[in-house]
Amino acid sequence: NYLPKDCIVIEDSIYGIMAGLKANMTVIAYLEHILYDKEEYIKKINSLGKVYICNNMLEVKELILRFN
Repeated sequence: NYLPKDCIVIEDSIYGIMAGLKANMTVIAYLEHILYDKEEYIKKINSLGKVYICNNMLEVKELILRFN
């Protein structure tokens, strides 16, 4: 029973990130375990729209706390 604008999606896949953006939710790209070219992946993510990028769970936690 939450509005999309009040939700946060934490995703590591392009398709999950795209789905969160399409649903008008706040999207955090979690990239700690990405094994391939992270720089290229970040460029791809940034081309999708407004996405927050975190490299570990501490960054995710700190970001979520700032939203509140």
